Amino acid sequence: MRGSRDPVGLHRVGHHSAVGVGGGEMKRQIDRGKRIVNEAQLQYNAMQIGIFQLLREREQQIETGVAYVDALREYWLARADLEQISSGRLPISNGFRVDGTGAKTKMKEGRNGE
Repeated sequence: MRGSRDPVGLHRVGHHSAVGVGGGEMKRQIDRGKRIVNEAQLQYNAMQIGIFQLLREREQQIETGVAYVDALREYWLARADLEQISSGRLPISNGFRVDGTGAKTKMKEGRNGE
């Protein structure tokens, strides 16, 4: 089923455009993901889609939320670096940085591990 009520197609478009976009847009994408998952749940309850489609929608909703949190984290780290640089200090690092997989890695120098 690929109509205007198809949550799979709608979510794919929204999920990929949400990464790297400003905070307001990211929040709208998260809200949109919630609506899509709710719609998918209704379609599942009406036996119009299968459980795997419903789970895929929920997984994509979670991935969008994780991308939002990562974007916020990177924003605040960059902002802290900028504030330290503008006050005449070098950015301070705690020695660790969480990579995209969520694993902590020892940094070489600075925040970017360079």
